[in-house]
Amino acid sequence: MKSAALLAFATLLASSAAALAAPAPVAFDPSPDAAARRIVNVVFAEYLQQRVGVNVETAVIDLDSDGTGEILARFVHTGSCLADMKTCRTVVLEHRNRQGWKIVYDQPTAAVAFEKENQGVPSPLVMDGLTWKWGASRYEPDGNTLGKDVAFSDVPSASVDSYAVAFGEGARKLAAGGYGVKFRYSGDAVGKDTLVVSMNGKVVCGDVTGCPVRILAKDGKTWKPVLSTSSKGRIAVSDTVRGGYHDVVMQTGLGYAVYGWNGNGYSIAKRVEAVKGE
Repeated sequence: MKSAALLAFATLLASSAAALAAPAPVAFDPSPDAAARRIVNVVFAEYLQQRVGVNVETAVIDLDSDGTGEILARFVHTGSCLADMKTCRTVVLEHRNRQGWKIVYDQPTAAVAFEKENQGVPSPLVMDGLTWKWGASRYEPDGNTLGKDVAFSDVPSASVDSYAVAFGEGARKLAAGGYGVKFRYSGDAVGKDTLVVSMNGKVVCGDVTGCPVRILAKDGKTWKPVLSTSSKGRIAVSDTVRGGYHDVVMQTGLGYAVYGWNGNGYSIAKRVEAVKGE
């Protein structure tokens, strides 16, 4: 009996810990008389004027436990939501001395939750299953769970010229001129008969845009670019497949850009990025 009681107590503790660790869904108030609504009306006055009949849902949560609640707001309107009318513009406002209310999160979102443990900084948010953590002054997406990292290999020196052509004549000259430019590739990472190629080096990578990236698809006996972009670091492949090609995730300065196949090549499908700093 004693061991059974201890087991039951341990099970209760485990379930309680799991409940505490699980993100708490945010309960929004659709009332136009909610106290937070007045602040939202002021901060987003012009935005609301352009969307007649918009429904504004608000919630107040002290995410950083400083005694002043942060305001979460959702705008439900055809001009604020995707076609499903569930994924709508969602913002988080934080009050700052001398600056007033500042937007620290701004993304189309359907499911909104937060983690109750903040450890001295605003609690992490879980938006549509993706965790957003507090950065220096805003929420930033934790994109490590977005897709699987592409496994790259160095392009053999004898093949550099053939890969460099995908980046233009200037890239070929840099590759041949001893400027420290390197090329890396991954075959069939996004689909059959494809190559993901990155160009690296101080003279080609920028602080803002990152390093050039190309996705090439086989076209007869040649390879044609189907995506020309850049990445600040991580390049990953998503489980989402369109027309036989996986979505591709590229790290940007503010978060991540997701590219999807459109029938002829890759185009931007979604940006998951922090709001720009001031």
